[in-house]
Amino acid sequence: MKKALLLLFSILLTFMLISCDKDKDKPDDDIETVVSSVAKAITEQQSAAITGISPTQIMITAPSGNSGYQVGDIMVSAPTELAPDGFLRRVTSVAQEGTEAILGTEQARLTDVFEQVNIVQEQSLRTTDIRKSEFLAKGIRMAPDSKDPLTFNYTLNYTNSEAIPGTTINVTGGLQLNMGYVFEFRTRLGQGLTYLKGGAFITEESELQLDVQTSIFSIEESIELASHEFQPIIFFVSGFPIVIVPKVVIVLNIDGQGSTNVSTRVETSASASAGLIYQNNAWEPFQSKEISFGWDPPTLQGSFATELAAGPRLEMNLYGVVGPFVTGFGILDLEASLQNDPWWVLNGGFRADAGIHMDIIADIQDYVLQGIIDHRQTLAEAEGVITGRIEGSVFNASNNSPLSDVTVEMRKVSTPTVVSYTTTTAANGSFGIDVAAGIYNVGFSKPGFISATQYDVGISGFTTNPIQTVLQIDEAYQGIGTISGFIMSALTNIGVENVNLFLRAGINNVTGTVVSSTQTAANGAYSFSEVDAGNYTVSSSRDGYLNTSFSVICLGGQDTQNQNAIITPEMDANEVRIVLTWGETPRDLDSHLTGPIPGSEDRFHVYFSAKEFYHNSELYAMLDIDDVSSYGPETTTIYVQTPGLYRFSVHDWTNGGSTSSYALSNSSAQVMVWRGNSHVQTFHVPNSQMGTVWTVFEMAGTQIVPINELSNNTDYKAGDVDWNALPQKR
Repeated sequence: MKKALLLLFSILLTFMLISCDKDKDKPDDDIETVVSSVAKAITEQQSAAITGISPTQIMITAPSGNSGYQVGDIMVSAPTELAPDGFLRRVTSVAQEGTEAILGTEQARLTDVFEQVNIVQEQSLRTTDIRKSEFLAKGIRMAPDSKDPLTFNYTLNYTNSEAIPGTTINVTGGLQLNMGYVFEFRTRLGQGLTYLKGGAFITEESELQLDVQTSIFSIEESIELASHEFQPIIFFVSGFPIVIVPKVVIVLNIDGQGSTNVSTRVETSASASAGLIYQNNAWEPFQSKEISFGWDPPTLQGSFATELAAGPRLEMNLYGVVGPFVTGFGILDLEASLQNDPWWVLNGGFRADAGIHMDIIADIQDYVLQGIIDHRQTLAEAEGVITGRIEGSVFNASNNSPLSDVTVEMRKVSTPTVVSYTTTTAANGSFGIDVAAGIYNVGFSKPGFISATQYDVGISGFTTNPIQTVLQIDEAYQGIGTISGFIMSALTNIGVENVNLFLRAGINNVTGTVVSSTQTAANGAYSFSEVDAGNYTVSSSRDGYLNTSFSVICLGGQDTQNQNAIITPEMDANEVRIVLTWGETPRDLDSHLTGPIPGSEDRFHVYFSAKEFYHNSELYAMLDIDDVSSYGPETTTIYVQTPGLYRFSVHDWTNGGSTSSYALSNSSAQVMVWRGNSHVQTFHVPNSQMGTVWTVFEMAGTQIVPINELSNNTDYKAGDVDWNALPQKR
């Protein structure tokens, strides 16, 4: 294990209000200060007369009716008991109530006080200057060192076990920071603000370790761990107090999802500065950095994509009002995809953002710049390849009988002329082979049959990947034929007119040459005529609907009918739609969605007998269609997704009492999932397996994890559904 060093943060906030010139980072120091005639520095005696302060008023004892202030005056005060951060206010109104003067006020700016000035201020932060600390999350602790007040030592042990039941996310480590700020401000007579610099500097050694125990999780959180407010820093320019109140917030950001247990660590050592400079009426960043990393490679076996970032947000508050700020975050970035090569990559990083809120400084628009420092470095990656299993079946397209001895050849999309793997189908038409994870074109050939190709088949590692059943065409059906069917709405099962359809050769070919096109009639009917026998893909598009595609076949000399498909209406960005379709048999497959109930340990179950789930009178999920006469669709829509685990399953109602049925496996059932206006995944029922319950997938947030298991209805594979206790259909 590498010695813990480091992680995360860089910060810089430096306000420079300066006079301009030759070297922008070293403005002239010999500017004569000129103060506005309306600026009033509050003396101790005048401060003692103030009886109350609100965001818009200052109350002053004035028995004579003369407060000493008039409209337009700029009041500048050092910290007092009533104004612990001091104040910088413009008088907007003056009223007398008995012995008290009521001054209406608004926020003033430094440029209202100084017509010409050069201010340069730089200071390190000290633990002994903290006047108030809040620890905002469990597991964060600071241990001040009385012998070294410049060093901020933190230990971190943050745990989240609430986002997904059964999931625990633990972030541990240590952080050692030295921080400070720079503030420079310059004005010139007749020119106003000519130079401003705001930034921060930090050195840090840290260690960040991530451990996740889960089957599936999705989380996006920004957690404020601790907050420190410092004693005001006061210095005087021509008798006027400048008050800076530093504030530091330690932040942890977690943004990720996955379906595997993970353990990894990144150590970071950083010395950096960053911030913004304003001059010549324009903004520009400044930055410097020295960053190094140590790490432990991850242990995992599944998909994972998470960025973990931690560090300080350093604010320079002028008179208690936010001015410049800088954030500096050390980053642990782990991506694992079971189809990529290499399949996991661990990155370390450091990011600094900066901004300046100008309300307290000058009449200039606020400015924020992200990624002033955005350093990423690959620390480790997987070696070798991972394998997954592809399984499928081939049937005779003319009579739906299994085809044995079909040669199955797999070619990687990246090397389409090279056969990477070969196998043959068994007597029941099924095949299976272990291959390196990746994207493949899969070819099917058999003497006496027309060859077919299924394109862009994704094979994930460590898992079985079922693909759709292939219908191979006997050469006796060569020649010209017709393809026809209906395009139905996923929500109503009613035909949709004016759908544009595009025909391409091959299975799952959505980008190749279009060989024919047509449009649906008023009842949703379509037809492609004069088509060569073979396997094809139809892609659809229509305004107001989501694009989709589906496989069809053409038998020479015939009109191959009832090749129907669905098209789903557009959705809101966060809605999820799940559509089940299948073949002629079994007649009745049912969709089952279970999910979390907000504020409860119970779960909802949407299916044919409970088609709607409402929470607080709002529709959260609904089974839009329950089809009982073959083909589908059965459509389930999640209108409001809440944190927690969702599970989607398919039940073979027709054969529900059987423990030896292959009907569901041979149904050509598929489940398509859309989120917003994007098709995110398609699942095909596993081939040649017994079972009446197909547990299709689980979902948390935007993370979808394939389950793809067939079981009998006594096995509870879908978790919280008692398949033997379902009500009878009417």
